[in-house]
Amino acid sequence: ILSEINCHKIEWSLPKKSRLSIVISTKDKYFLLKKCIDSIFDLTEIKNHQIIIVDNNSEDIDTLKYLNKLNSEPSTFDISVIPFKEKFNFSKINNLACQKSYGDSILLLNNDVEFKSKSWDIELLSNSLRKGIGCVGIKLFYPNNYIQHAGVVLGLSDFAGYSHKDYKKNENGYECRIQISQEYLSLTGACLALSKQNWERLNGLNSKNLQINYNDLDLCLRCYELGLRNIYNPFVEAIHHESSTRGNLKSYVLIPDGYVAQ
Repeated sequence: ILSEINCHKIEWSLPKKSRLSIVISTKDKYFLLKKCIDSIFDLTEIKNHQIIIVDNNSEDIDTLKYLNKLNSEPSTFDISVIPFKEKFNFSKINNLACQKSYGDSILLLNNDVEFKSKSWDIELLSNSLRKGIGCVGIKLFYPNNYIQHAGVVLGLSDFAGYSHKDYKKNENGYECRIQISQEYLSLTGACLALSKQNWERLNGLNSKNLQINYNDLDLCLRCYELGLRNIYNPFVEAIHHESSTRGNLKSYVLIPDGYVAQ
């Protein structure tokens, strides 16, 4: 397929009956979680993915009602809500959920991400199941349409930073890199897909030493150490709602965006 910027987009084949296990950690903030879930329902091509929601001590009544509704009402998606009563540990939460996953690929997803691309699931599945591919990330932008994430660059801002942060989402950026699929050493865990096989090879996230931050960067670097390539896919777009409220974050985000810090 020839894109508007005169670059080719490759559509990879997808094994039949492939499914995603979508893992969402949440606490309260019903209005964000509902936007996230609604976008999954509305814009997926495959309508029977597994959705695992991990509730870390929600107290808001609207949130609890919504979680109960998701857990009890019939759906073509396999939806389950599991409790996590311990102190917030982003790595442990996701590792717990992934023990219950059975999809061909796992998608780690923040509760404040709202998909805007149709068939985003096909893109993430087909790329994450490719031989030699580790993690697959997407184009994330703030509600004002400015880029939050288009890949993570190591060494930027003294440690690591987001590529093309605060560019307009439809700008091309340096050598059109905002709009072209490419390799990065690391990607944000706010929306990150990888095959279940590779997740198990890596033993998930580091819940002992990286409980809150840098666990996504560590996961991507461990993929690289195994000879796997991490891919930024700009053809999947999503709004990242909450991170725009965290102030002037010039370098790598220290708290998983969208999750209520405790």
